[in-house]
Amino acid sequence: MLAGERFSDRPRAVCPVIASFLRAYNDLAPTAWRQDLVASAARVVGSRRPGLYRLRVRYCALLAVWLYDRQPRWRRVTQPGRRARLLHIAAGPARPYVVDELGVRLAQLIRRMPAELRKAPAAAPTPAPTPVLLPA
Repeated sequence: MLAGERFSDRPRAVCPVIASFLRAYNDLAPTAWRQDLVASAARVVGSRRPGLYRLRVRYCALLAVWLYDRQPRWRRVTQPGRRARLLHIAAGPARPYVVDELGVRLAQLIRRMPAELRKAPAAAPTPAPTPVLLPA
């Protein structure tokens, strides 16, 4: 609605990677955390950039791996193959169903994120720089 589109959870003016995360975050986050989405709504309008799509998938998948590695050991043991799947997403083709899965996985990891990591968002990794050509 902010971009002049009909109401949808898949707006055309928003990057599909960002939208997949925000949908999952809205569904999984505690009520108090959902208030963060109100401020995000206007900022994501116009974020669809086809040239950045693959880079955003890779970044979100590597962020998910980073968060996964910081979970308690017992949780990692009960989720065999999860880390490998996230690395596969980071390296593989970014099909729509894969992007939706990534959004859910990332939202789940953020929900379970240890409290000390929530206080230090600057500790998140930066993926290796990938050259991105932007139109002039």
